[in-house]
Amino acid sequence: MTSPELDALDAHVKGLWKELLARPAVATFLTGPAIRDRRSYAIYLTQAYHYTSHTPRNQGLVAVRPDLPVAYRKFCLSHAEEEVGHELMALHDLRALGVTADPSAFPLLPATEMKIAYLYWIAQHGNPVARLGYSFWAENSYGPGGPFLEGMRQSMGLTAAQTTFFDAHADIDAKHGDDVRRVLVKACRTPEDWEAVHRAAQITMRTSFDMLEQELQHASALIAGEPSPFAFLDADLAGAAA
Repeated sequence: MTSPELDALDAHVKGLWKELLARPAVATFLTGPAIRDRRSYAIYLTQAYHYTSHTPRNQGLVAVRPDLPVAYRKFCLSHAEEEVGHELMALHDLRALGVTADPSAFPLLPATEMKIAYLYWIAQHGNPVARLGYSFWAENSYGPGGPFLEGMRQSMGLTAAQTTFFDAHADIDAKHGDDVRRVLVKACRTPEDWEAVHRAAQITMRTSFDMLEQELQHASALIAGEPSPFAFLDADLAGAAA
């Protein structure tokens, strides 16, 4: 499905991907020791565990807002149900890596907390269609982010049993991406609606990359033997560079 509004959103998101993937922290990760150290991946999974546990809840909150188009309300409820339990994929991969810590010990990074809080805010108080700005790029992230993820997989020597979070979402999100495009056309009734979607896409993409940068900072600290709230990973993964 396409429309002038969807084409403009596509262009906006593609521009953001280009900008954000060019951040120095991304280049440093791709060429430095962190891409060979599984603690980097484990830190990411702890944050994925946190934010995905909230995804069905903030998605479901949109569905109780008044005056939603019926198609959008159905979308929110069905997708919220489908997202339930996805944090367990991240936990599965952590266990497959050898991480034994209880999830209650997983630190919550500031950018992760901001991402979670922002999605709750727009779900409850912002323009109801704004939540689709996050869905639009997140459900289509495995194309632009694919080379980054594949480089990590190869450099760390990860097996399929250790990457179920990525692999399952790549399959699930292919369908979800089409669903998002269809409901955007039905739910966005005004230019202000589309503007809200653009804004939410931009904020959540930038916050997600802020989260990545903070994860990499902690990975670098572990590699350098510096203090980190993720030091609990050392007992299971220290020296686990591929």
